[in-house]
Amino acid sequence: MKPYSHILVPIDLGDQAKRVLDHARIIAERFGSRIDLLYCFPNPQFPDASGLLNPLSPEVVEDARNDAEQQLQEMITTHDRDHYKAVARVVVTDPLDGIVDYAKRERIDLIVMGTHGRTGLTHMFLGSVAERVVRTAPCDVLTVH
Repeated sequence: MKPYSHILVPIDLGDQAKRVLDHARIIAERFGSRIDLLYCFPNPQFPDASGLLNPLSPEVVEDARNDAEQQLQEMITTHDRDHYKAVARVVVTDPLDGIVDYAKRERIDLIVMGTHGRTGLTHMFLGSVAERVVRTAPCDVLTVH
């Protein structure tokens, strides 16, 4: 098995986030890896009074970004910071683009991420971020169900 020196853990702040991070910790312990937590906040567009689609205001986006940053910081323990050099990042972008771009830019060796288990029409129309990351990532990807 090849060593993984830098692990990316993209999370969505849902119920599964802790389990995904726990898997990354086990791998990081084995290889002495760094861990980066990443939350991608997409800026959805909403219709305004004229019916045109507009993204959220910069103030709303900044508030959401700060809230996500605080939640990520709370997930990282002192042991994570000291032992795994763990950091938390929040970016405002589409999750697929954000995860793959971050992995390329930071030379990530392994992405550990959760799946939502969508099936049927929801999966057909929305697809799966995890599935698309597996296909496009520049490194190995471990999905946690």
